[in-house]
Amino acid sequence: VVVHNRSHAAERVLAEAGASIATTPAAIAAACDVVLLMLPDAPDVEAVLEGPSGLLAGLQPGTVVVDSSTI
Repeated sequence: VVVHNRSHAAERVLAEAGASIATTPAAIAAACDVVLLMLPDAPDVEAVLEGPSGLLAGLQPGTVVVDSSTI
């Protein structure tokens, strides 16, 4: 499991449970075949997908993106 969270404290908890940490959403996309998003609103989703080093910058052909955000 590879994770990225805008809150580094949350990342540390996940790392302690065995997860690897990615420094950007693009790094997650480059490392994973399936990516899950869980964000609170549309601007956050847009920032993670399209922002600098966003998820779209690292997507590989065939990557599955599941957006479970609470928009």
